[in-house]
Amino acid sequence: LEASFEKYCEEELLDGENKYNANEFGLQPARKGILFKTFPPIMHIHLKRFELDYEHDNGYIKVNDRLVFPPILKLEKFLSPDADRSTKQTFHLHGVLVHSGSVTHGHYYAFLRPSKDPVWFKFNDENVTKVSEEQAIDNNFGGGEGNSKVVHKTANAYMLVYLRESEREQLLSPIRTSEIPKYLADRMERERLIKEEETKDRLFQIVYIATDLHLRQHFGPDLIKSHNAIPMKIRKDISLSQFKNEISKEIGVPPHRQRLWQFCRRKNKTFRPDEAINELEINSRNDITKKEY
Repeated sequence: LEASFEKYCEEELLDGENKYNANEFGLQPARKGILFKTFPPIMHIHLKRFELDYEHDNGYIKVNDRLVFPPILKLEKFLSPDADRSTKQTFHLHGVLVHSGSVTHGHYYAFLRPSKDPVWFKFNDENVTKVSEEQAIDNNFGGGEGNSKVVHKTANAYMLVYLRESEREQLLSPIRTSEIPKYLADRMERERLIKEEETKDRLFQIVYIATDLHLRQHFGPDLIKSHNAIPMKIRKDISLSQFKNEISKEIGVPPHRQRLWQFCRRKNKTFRPDEAINELEINSRNDITKKEY
């Protein structure tokens, strides 16, 4: 990466037939090059992995060549002579954005380091995993696969994120609630409530209760249809005695007067009583999650 900066800032001598046109002063020998007056506290470096190539049908190719980038990057020597040098231009790597694939198809994911500690995380769609520094940095230089100089890896860094050392403490400080835009805070709260409801739903199940009265009042080829029974939302870890108490609240039949039967769905998709529920067996397991009533 440092060699790329040097190439980018390399001075070119314009003389001979390539003199610089200084308008009223005519053609003049000159030196042409790039120097930086300042660098930003958060620096995104694009590695230009995609380039124009008229020899290919789509006009572009992906460059998978090896490019080494350091965890710490020092850029003072690329400042112009009149630049402000009061701030040390030392940068620490905190983000590696990766493209895997070719010009026509591929996948993007990122490695991020959210603190000053050398701890990296891989963000791949909805999956976030802790990874080593080698996985985040060294494995994404590009170049040959293993010892091969011909077969190049198609997964490599295409953009880097560096933080300037002098501002790193401030940039990595915890975000205050007041700094979060209202629309984003509202969205995060909605997502939290949805996730909370989904978590609750995983703890419950719907059980349909059919009494002898429901069976007598049913008309049709089957004994009962679920939409004609009483739906009850109960916790999956409820005990049988607790379950009977809930039934008692719903239909008014005392627990000691209840005898529960398990219904089963037959191959012809009809419901029939299967067996009476063994209360001793259920109570010893202390849950009814695998029973259908």
